[in-house]
Amino acid sequence: MKKILMLLTLAVMIIAVSALTPAGYALCQDGKIVHPKTAMAAADLTTLLNNIRGKANDAEKLTVLKDGLKDKGVTVDQVITLLNQFNEDAKLEGAIYAFQFTTDYKKYDKVQDLFGKEENKHRLQDYVDKHRR
Repeated sequence: MKKILMLLTLAVMIIAVSALTPAGYALCQDGKIVHPKTAMAAADLTTLLNNIRGKANDAEKLTVLKDGLKDKGVTVDQVITLLNQFNEDAKLEGAIYAFQFTTDYKKYDKVQDLFGKEENKHRLQDYVDKHRR
């Protein structure tokens, strides 16, 4: 009976962790991100960009960005296009979130050029270094 209870508990824990993992990527055992292989189409980028532009503030824009990326891959150039719609601090949050969905993540250093504050450049670089394979 104890073995069955332990197995059920383990199964519930696995399901709970799976539910918390966004659809666009998975974490390896070593905590590194498995990035998507293909990026969104140009039409999808245009739609997402227009939806972001239609929002009044950065909080709403971030919500749209996160919803738009959660099941799609994106290139670094697409990330830069999207992040140009944000002010500095929201741009950092968006850049950190978007990294996990980036197909060409080894080029993510280009995103740092968007930031005026050195602190934000360093925070992004620290995040990328920690999660890069």
